[in-house]
Amino acid sequence: MRGKKTIVAIAMGSMFMIPAQAFAVGDGNVVVPDWLSIAAVGFGLATAVLLLAGSILLKQVSQGSSIADNMTYIMSGAICIAASMLARWAVLFWPDGVSPDIVTLSSDLLLTAGMALFTAYFFRVRSALLAFMKMMKQGVSDNGEV
Repeated sequence: MRGKKTIVAIAMGSMFMIPAQAFAVGDGNVVVPDWLSIAAVGFGLATAVLLLAGSILLKQVSQGSSIADNMTYIMSGAICIAASMLARWAVLFWPDGVSPDIVTLSSDLLLTAGMALFTAYFFRVRSALLAFMKMMKQGVSDNGEV
């Protein structure tokens, strides 16, 4: 039942994210003020820095666990996201020096790399936890306890 609710929620969210209704109202020319772009990129950069700091602190606390062993993936992903945000700043503050298309492509590739690293982390930790749970269940059944 929960799976059906998730699928419906994803479908509804995807439907509302499609900008066709917004573009149908106007002429399609959207102008984003510079202050909004700077604020969005600044917030993204600050969030990436906080993510990196949080992952470093978590690695120190969880020394020797499967989470800490795979923390390099999270840290590398946070660095990719921060680099992506910094690339966006290059377009904002140095518009004549770099091609916006190249910076957008590199920023998107860095975001994709960050997401791939996060995915690798979560799958590795999940497999380690599944192996741990399997050993725990096997240990309980060997002892005859319920």
